[in-house]
Amino acid sequence: MSQLDVALIKGWLIFFEKTGCVYQKRDVDSWWEQFPHQGQETLESLHIFLGGYAFKKESAGMKLNEARNPLAPYGTQYKGKSGEMNRTKQQSCIEFSNEQNASLIDWVQRELVNGAKDAHQRLCLISGVGPKIASYFMRDVACRFECFPSNGSERHLLQPIDIWVRRVAEALGAQKAPSDHLPAANFIVEQSLKAGILPERVNQGIWYFAAEIA
Repeated sequence: MSQLDVALIKGWLIFFEKTGCVYQKRDVDSWWEQFPHQGQETLESLHIFLGGYAFKKESAGMKLNEARNPLAPYGTQYKGKSGEMNRTKQQSCIEFSNEQNASLIDWVQRELVNGAKDAHQRLCLISGVGPKIASYFMRDVACRFECFPSNGSERHLLQPIDIWVRRVAEALGAQKAPSDHLPAANFIVEQSLKAGILPERVNQGIWYFAAEIA
């Protein structure tokens, strides 16, 4: 990679980090500040998690998938596409939060002190929560409270990758891998840390600029 390429990539990453600050103020802080006791109150943290993350698609008008309803307790009965009766096989977010005996936000903060892998895997045990939503929520917790994983090799888990983020990462030099999020996530983390900026904030900025501005 030439010096010009390095300077160009760094310039774009700095731009996206600054744009991420706009996203933080407009989308994250404006929502989270409606729940001032989010760190101590389980119910307030669940409001944030459900309204801003787990139910994001439903709030945009998409139909709720009963089999992956984050509020459905383990074993909840539902009707399948062919009319057959099934039961959910994962915990609800309430059951999960009760297991941790803490608000989800406080729990993620404490988990991030040691790394991201365990918390990311465990969040995916909640019905309807996949790797992308887990990364999305953990990224915003980390940015709001500046509690980034001490294990740098796990920071790719705080990189939710959608089509917008992937395209930008690939345009800047990430390996093209349509069925694998890891190359784009690792590229953003590695290049951001080289530039001395926060990869999580860069991720926020890329998504916000591509999906909401451009």
